[in-house]
Amino acid sequence: MLYEIMTIVPATVADTEVDGVIATLGKEIESAGAKLEKTENLGKIKLAYAIDRQRYGYYVLFYAEVEAEAMPKLEQTLRLSENSLRHMVIAREGGIPTAPFKLVAYTQPLSAEGRRGAEREARPKSDKKEVVAGATEEVVAAKVEEVA
Repeated sequence: MLYEIMTIVPATVADTEVDGVIATLGKEIESAGAKLEKTENLGKIKLAYAIDRQRYGYYVLFYAEVEAEAMPKLEQTLRLSENSLRHMVIAREGGIPTAPFKLVAYTQPLSAEGRRGAEREARPKSDKKEVVAGATEEVVAAKVEEVA
């Protein structure tokens, strides 16, 4: 049966070494009993959350013909591989897609330095009632009316 295998290669790998790491991953997949049909490097993309202190990863798509008996060994090989942060294996009933993979929608994840922090700073601060030690109730009531 044909399977689509998506893996994330850590960004600690240099840009010049990515093709070598992808080839190594392909050999590991073949040693688990699969026959590679197609390999596609989707590029370096920011992860939604940090995985092993990695913020970026190279997404790689493999199409492989694998027998059902070899799937547990393939899963174990990918799980233990140093070259793969995460992986996902999906059965492809329709065969290899002819159109190239294209990232249709990508929303950049928010971080502590990201937009959420900027939105908080941009909002005007509302006047909260101030309670001063020794203030009479008329002064506090007047301040409350000003705010409302």
